[in-house]
Amino acid sequence: MKKHLFFLSLLLVLLLSNCSSIKTIDIVDSEINLTEDIDSTKIVILPFEIQGSSLPKYTSVLIADKLSNRLFLTKHFSIVEKLRVDEVLHDLDIDDPININYSEIKSIGSKLNANYIVVGKLLKYASSEFISPKSKQNINLTFRILSVKTGEIIGLANINCNYKNYNIVDVIDTIVNEIAEGLKKDD
Repeated sequence: MKKHLFFLSLLLVLLLSNCSSIKTIDIVDSEINLTEDIDSTKIVILPFEIQGSSLPKYTSVLIADKLSNRLFLTKHFSIVEKLRVDEVLHDLDIDDPININYSEIKSIGSKLNANYIVVGKLLKYASSEFISPKSKQNINLTFRILSVKTGEIIGLANINCNYKNYNIVDVIDTIVNEIAEGLKKDD
């Protein structure tokens, strides 16, 4: 009888602990707009600016890498290799890629023979003032696609996502897939 009661208690504890760790990732809002066709052109994706608490240092590069890979796999885009991008940013002494000016856009595009440059920002914030491990977290990812030729913004994306009990890599995967679907052309 004691063994039976012990196992029932243990089962109840396990079930209740799983209820508190329900995993969710929800794209709340997604806007992706282009003013011109960017099919089959070379794109440079710069490291993203990261804002918010408790994001790992690698998040900036992770977003750029995952976006590069996902867009390349759509077979609609040619993406400049990250190591080449890093080398050019270093050569041009650009420390803050999110706030590049037209001269820097032209220099990056010229050195990498690219038509477009993607710059973006990821913001993480809690859905309430009181942050706890059980509270929903929010991510807002924005990026701009800049024309090297004109320096104008030819594309924008703004994606808001809520998540609970997921690591940031899974959340970024979900957002990057949303972006790739939004930019995908009909075959």
